[in-house]
Amino acid sequence: MGEGVDRDRRSEGWRRAGRLLALLGFLVAVAVGAYLSTAESWGTTTEASVSVRAGTTVISYSSERPERNSGNEDVMKFWAAVLALVALVGLLAAFNGLTTLVWVVGGSLSLLSFFGLWSIGMFIAPVALLEISAALCLNMSAAAGRREA
Repeated sequence: MGEGVDRDRRSEGWRRAGRLLALLGFLVAVAVGAYLSTAESWGTTTEASVSVRAGTTVISYSSERPERNSGNEDVMKFWAAVLALVALVGLLAAFNGLTTLVWVVGGSLSLLSFFGLWSIGMFIAPVALLEISAALCLNMSAAAGRREA
């Protein structure tokens, strides 16, 4: 009797850890999205009558200089929204016990991070690692539940 209760506690502990990691993944995705939408320049550059001062946001710089924009503002907003939406799917899947979907979210974010390695990948990698960790915890919860039965 005591051993079954202990296994049930372990199963519930893994499930809670998976849910917490998925929640952290979503919060990190929202923070990364906010950063990408309002990122500040890292210094001052001067190129042929175009100067960027420190503290100028990427969005405002691209809006002030439409001739230099080339659509970066919309692209950054798009990827910030995609990251937040995919992390939200992972969060909802974790809270509903859909472990396979959490694996799919973590894997797709990992691939996206790998293919965007030199641009946006470094921003996606922490969210991907948190989603994969959440999926591992949910798998451990399911394994502890199977051992109990």
